Amino acid sequence: MNDPDWMNESRSIDKLDVWIGFLLNDSLYIGGPNDRAQLEDPAFRQPLALPDFLPPSEREASSGVVAGHELALAEYYKRLVEQATQCNKEFDEISHYFWMRMVLRNEEDVYISFPWYDTLSEMHGFIEWLEDAPDTDTFCDVEQGWQLDGYLSEGFVYLLETNPDAKDDETQRINVVTPRAALLNAAKQAERQTTQIIARLTEELGADVWTYYRRGVRFGTATWQPGYAPAPAPVPAPRSLKKRIAQWFKR
Repeated sequence: MNDPDWMNESRSIDKLDVWIGFLLNDSLYIGGPNDRAQLEDPAFRQPLALPDFLPPSEREASSGVVAGHELALAEYYKRLVEQATQCNKEFDEISHYFWMRMVLRNEEDVYISFPWYDTLSEMHGFIEWLEDAPDTDTFCDVEQGWQLDGYLSEGFVYLLETNPDAKDDETQRINVVTPRAALLNAAKQAERQTTQIIARLTEELGADVWTYYRRGVRFGTATWQPGYAPAPAPVPAPRSLKKRIAQWFKR
């Protein structure tokens, strides 16, 4: 850890909520993956309808909000896959559209993010540490512009989020201590609810792309295939000869 005394400065927080959710997009990029001009050109973005259970400006859907609206979220992902298929986009080019996030927060000013955790399995690693690690065990994860340190002690969890790339006088730190059992309970509940949602999404789309990183995925189920539009139901033939002849001339 950067500062061995940081736990002495931790602010006590009675409760932290655990937010796990799905990142959504209102457009699909259809240009070249390495073409900077196209990446910045709105003409290479195709509108993508968001689920109707969210406010128009919302681009994140927590598992708590999604619960009860799983089919609507599945339809959003189906639209995404359909449009990508029509533009000859392979899954590896759109995999980031299926990313997720986890946040630990309170109702005031604490917001501990995990900006490099894109799948549920990555989040599970932190939750597993909360659940199984012995007292005095530590947690540390470092990525570009982000570091999270944790320490377990006598029923409490200490958490320090910093930017390791910033200068000491520019570093904004979130340094809190909160009851371990309450945080674990909130995390397990959010994870359990998210797992149930992913199971339903997998059933609808034919592949689980939220739990683990995947490559070369092919979507499709017995009732849905990307790019396939079911034929309209046939119109029953009129009973009278006169009506049948009139319908024939309309064809």
